[in-house]
Amino acid sequence: KRFRHIVFNLLANAVSFSVPGDTVRLAVRRDAGGVAIEVSDTGKSPGIAGGTPNVEREHGLRFSLAKALVLLHGGRIEVSDDPRGGHLTTVLLPAA
Repeated sequence: KRFRHIVFNLLANAVSFSVPGDTVRLAVRRDAGGVAIEVSDTGKSPGIAGGTPNVEREHGLRFSLAKALVLLHGGRIEVSDDPRGGHLTTVLLPAA
C-alpha cells in the first residue's frame, strides 16, 4: 500500500510541473539490492539551470509525503535533470 502512495505522489508531482503535451514516464526495476522507481517528466518549469534541480519540486507536499515514506522504509530519493530533458526523480528502496 505504501509503495502505491510513493508512486502516486511522485506521478502527481511530475504531472503538476507539466503542461499539456508534456510526457511523464514511470519505470520500476528490481535488482539484488532492492527496487528502483524512476519518474521523469519533460516539464520545462523554471528552476533548472546548470544541472541544479528545481528546488520547488523538492519542497512540495506530494514530494514531501513520498520522501517521508521512502525514508521510513530505509530508502533514498534523488531529483536530477533528465538527460532527455525535464526532471528525473529516482527512489531506491532496499530489498525486503
